[in-house]
Amino acid sequence: MTAVDHAYAYTVPSTATADALNLATSGGVATHPYLFRGELNDPAIHAAAVLAVARTARARFFEHGKVITDPVVTCHADRIRFEALSSCAGVYARHDALLSGADGEVLRVGVTNVDVNEATRGVLARVGSGDWLHLAVGDDEVQVAGPGGVAVERKVALPVRWVKGFGEVGVAARALEPGFELAGVKAQRFLRASFPRTRDVYVMPGGRWSVAGGAGAVAVRDPERLRLLEPLARFGTSLRVWGGRTGVSAFTLTLGTAGTFTLVLSPAKSRGFSGEGGTLEPLAAEALQPAADSAALDLAWQPKLTGDAAVLDVLAARGRAGFDLDAGAYFHRDLPYDLEQVETLHPRLLAARKLVPEVRWEGDHAWVGQYRVTPPACTCEWWGRYRGERGPCKHVLAAELARA
Repeated sequence: MTAVDHAYAYTVPSTATADALNLATSGGVATHPYLFRGELNDPAIHAAAVLAVARTARARFFEHGKVITDPVVTCHADRIRFEALSSCAGVYARHDALLSGADGEVLRVGVTNVDVNEATRGVLARVGSGDWLHLAVGDDEVQVAGPGGVAVERKVALPVRWVKGFGEVGVAARALEPGFELAGVKAQRFLRASFPRTRDVYVMPGGRWSVAGGAGAVAVRDPERLRLLEPLARFGTSLRVWGGRTGVSAFTLTLGTAGTFTLVLSPAKSRGFSGEGGTLEPLAAEALQPAADSAALDLAWQPKLTGDAAVLDVLAARGRAGFDLDAGAYFHRDLPYDLEQVETLHPRLLAARKLVPEVRWEGDHAWVGQYRVTPPACTCEWWGRYRGERGPCKHVLAAELARA
C-alpha cells in the first residue's frame, strides 16, 4: 500500500457549547483550509447516511484483507459526496448530501479521505431529528459536531484496492439500466424485510423476490448485502433499482430533500470490484488517451460531466470520475492518490504490454505465443474460466495494443 505521512499541530482543542462551535485547524495551504463549513439541514438523515457509508466501509461479506474505514469526501458547489467500498470491496456506497437549505458555504471544491473512528460514529449516532449537525471538510481532515460533542478525522492513505475499485464501480455503473421504482411505503417495507440468502435471485417490480424472474425483474447476486440500507429505510421516499448483464446491480434511495444514497453490488460477495477488470480496456485504448488527457484539463470539479462516453470511461478508470446513476452522468472526483500510478496497479495490463512484441496478427485473429486470440475470445485458461465476465485476458489486451 502506498501511504503518505502527515504531521498535525493544534494550538487549542476543538470545543462545542450550546451557543457556539469552535474548530481548531492544523494549518495548511490557507489559514482556514476548508472546502465546506456549516450546518446541514435534515441533520438526522445526513448523520444516518454518513454512518451507513462508514458501516459499509467496515463490512466484510467475504474474508479478504483487513477492515478499512476510509470514506472519500468530495465537495461540489451543490453537494457533498461521501463514498466508500466495503472492506471486501464487493459493495460500493455513496451518500449525496444536497446543500440546498444548508446554513453553510462551499469555500472551495475538492476531495479528501479520512478514517471514520469510534468518536465520529458516536457523535453521528447521537444526532436526532430536532438536533443540529455541523460539518467542516478540509484538505487534511473532516470535523463533525453535534449534541454529542466534536470529533476530528484526519487524512489517511487510501488503500490501493479502493483506487482500483472506485474506477471499476464507475465503469460498471455506467453500463447499468433502470429497472423499476418503489415509492414511499413500498420502498420502506422492502428495505425492512428480510433478504434471501440465495446467491442468484431476482427482485420483481412490486418489490417481491423470485428465483425464476420474469417481466421487469432485476437480477441481484447475494442480496443479503442490501441490509446495509435498512437503517435508512425510515427516511426513504423512493427506491430505484438498476440492473444489467454483468451481474452488477444498484439501488438508489431518495432521502427526501436531503439527497440520495446509492448502493452498488458486485456480481458476487466473493468478487471485489477491484478485480473485475472493467477498466482494463479503457486504460489500454491508446487512441482514447490523448482525448482523455485533454478532457482532464477541463474537469473543474463539475458535478455532471458531458462528452464522449468512452473518453469519460478512461477518466473513471484513472480515478478521476465517479458515476451518478440518477443523473445518468459522470461527476468529477480526483482520488487522493498519485493518479500517475494508476496503470501500475493492474498486473494484467502490465503483463499485456510485455507480450506486445510476441503478437502476430493474421486477418481477424492473432497469435500471442501459443494462444489464438479472436477478440474478445482467447484459448487461454483465463478466458475458459471467466468467458469475459471479469474483463479481457492479458493476451486479448496485448493483441489490441499491438493492433493500435
